[in-house]
Amino acid sequence: MTSAVGLYWHLRNWELITLSGREELPEPRAAYVQVPLVCFLAMAPLMGAVYAMFLPFIGFALVLAYLSRKLGAAIADSLTWSLQMFCSPWRPGEAHLTERKPPTRPPSTE
Repeated sequence: MTSAVGLYWHLRNWELITLSGREELPEPRAAYVQVPLVCFLAMAPLMGAVYAMFLPFIGFALVLAYLSRKLGAAIADSLTWSLQMFCSPWRPGEAHLTERKPPTRPPSTE
């Protein structure tokens, strides 16, 4: 199925696609909206302004996410270390009733 010539806006990933002849849309079942040229000329500067306006907030959010991941990893490491300090080294599969470890067998030379 061929689509009409013009600009198409993919609603899910905000991608603009230009069709200039008897072409098909890349994903025929996806939600595309045909954008008139006049609307696109009005929409492009607004999209750029919104991007420029929210760019500092995006930077702050990325820095806060990075710092919170580092802080969470540091807290998890310190909790792991403190639990290892205070927990006994109990191994339920081993029982040394004579307080001696079993003798090790020499490797076989077969």
